[in-house]
Amino acid sequence: MSPNHHKTMGSQLADNSPDSLLHTCVQFVVKEGIDLRGVSLPQEICDLLIQVYRETHLNSELMSESFTKFLSQFRSNNSRICSAKFADLSITDETLESFLEEHSKTVTHLDISNCSHLTTTALQHINTILTR
Repeated sequence: MSPNHHKTMGSQLADNSPDSLLHTCVQFVVKEGIDLRGVSLPQEICDLLIQVYRETHLNSELMSESFTKFLSQFRSNNSRICSAKFADLSITDETLESFLEEHSKTVTHLDISNCSHLTTTALQHINTILTR
């Protein structure tokens, strides 16, 4: 067998590998809507929870209220969020403002591309809150 054949097989095996236990647990938490209020979570898990929520609710028009409720679980005193990838979600100006007020000191990445419910007011919130 050629060396390229082994590389192809190796990449196929990697693509077919099962999700990690952490990812499986996070998917369960998001799918079941388990309330995490009062639970202290490390930044990596908070970021992963948002990522999995985004993956499972992409372009859902019905999720605006559920996303607000989901985000409200994360308080800056016990759950640090650094990477807020909200692209393609139905997030509102009010939800974004509330999130930024809570996590302005820890957010290092904010992706709001293709968030059709955001207005220019959201940009004002970002500018005001994140440049304090």
